[in-house]
Amino acid sequence: MRFPLPGALLWCLILPTCEHETGPAAGEPCNTMPLPLSGGVEAPLVSAVTLAVEGGDIIARVTVTDPQGPEDLARVMQRLSVFTDRRCEGAPLELVSDVDGAGVPENFGIVVTFSDNQALYGAIVSGLTWPVAVAFSDVHGNRTAGRVQAPVQ
Repeated sequence: MRFPLPGALLWCLILPTCEHETGPAAGEPCNTMPLPLSGGVEAPLVSAVTLAVEGGDIIARVTVTDPQGPEDLARVMQRLSVFTDRRCEGAPLELVSDVDGAGVPENFGIVVTFSDNQALYGAIVSGLTWPVAVAFSDVHGNRTAGRVQAPVQ
């Protein structure tokens, strides 16, 4: 859930830049790629990455499948890195989890809470998208990695 208009205006007063920008264009520091993202014919296919605002939490959600079946992703730890700034210059927040690979959105983990980091929380919710790096592999070592702009919902 996004901030209602008065909350969004409050963040614009607090944050130095509140432009609702969608992030750097191709060729800028983030070098993001469009989804779906795949490292090859047998590599996992990442079809969606979103940052969901739920109360005081921002939760990363991913939709991923493996062309060889969901069992190829079972018990393989995957990595999602959420950058701490729009230009991908700061150290990212690392999330590690496994996925079902069923092709439906899955909660990957809590990125940040309002109570833990109000500035980052405010920066993320003030934008339409936010840069995220994904690194997914299957039991055979097929790998998909890259940077994407995750919609903030």
